[in-house]
This record gives sequence, C-alpha cells and structure tokens, in this order.
Amino acid sequence: MLEQINEEGLSTLVDTFYKKVRKDVLLGDVFNTVIKDWDTHLVKIKDFWNSLLLGTKTYSGNPFMKHMGLKTKAISVDNKVLLENGHTINSSITVEHFKAWLDLFNKTAKEIFVESEANKIMEKANMIGKSLQKGMFVENSL
Repeated sequence: MLEQINEEGLSTLVDTFYKKVRKDVLLGDVFNTVIKDWDTHLVKIKDFWNSLLLGTKTYSGNPFMKHMGLKTKAISVDNKVLLENGHTINSSITVEHFKAWLDLFNKTAKEIFVESEANKIMEKANMIGKSLQKGMFVENSL
C-alpha cells in the first residue's frame, strides 16, 4: 500500500479503477458507450486528480458540464436512452450509478493507499460526487 499521494499512485488508482468500471454491470454500459478513446480519457482523469490533490494545475476542463451531458434527453421506442450529449445507452443514469461509482472508487482507493491517504482521496471524490449528483438529480441527491 502506498503511504503518500503522488502522481504515480494516482495513476495506479485511475488505471485500476477504470478497469473495474469497464467491467462493471451497471457502470460499464455508460462508460463504454460514452468514452471512445480510453487512453485520452485516462490522461485527462489523471490530470484532474493530480490537479485536485497535488495542485499540479495540469487539468483544464469543466467536469460539471461534461456530466450534465449525461442527463436523459429522450427515450426511444426500443427503450434506448438518448443522452443530451447525443450518445445512446441502455438505461437512464440514476442515483444508483453515482452510488456505484463512489463505492467502487472508494474501495479501489483503500486497496492502493494507506487509510489516511485513501480517506483524503475519498473525501474529495464524495464531495465531487455529491455536487455532480445534485446537479443532475436535485430531488434525489446523496
């Protein structure tokens, strides 16, 4: 287990976590549909966590607006869900997706980092998750 948060550790966390996400029954449909270039996505996510936790300022973007594009725009006659960003997935994104993401992320952080460091990462992840969820589902937030 890693005793301090650093770029290498965060890279391991992101890689390990998203391998699990891609195989997850609930999360895999969304992520595997929306993300077309995993290598580019992982670099951007690593930059995000490095900026947030290490102050590297390597991330540029607006994660809130990206996630707002995952809101359901319409449901087709074959029960496929059309998202506001134009992608089609098998079911609407729900509060359960956010809970599953956070549970899996927190579990992965605990596998890689000692408790004190995992707690720092999980605190940020939970704060962000609540904010994103509130933006999408104000009435059903964590």
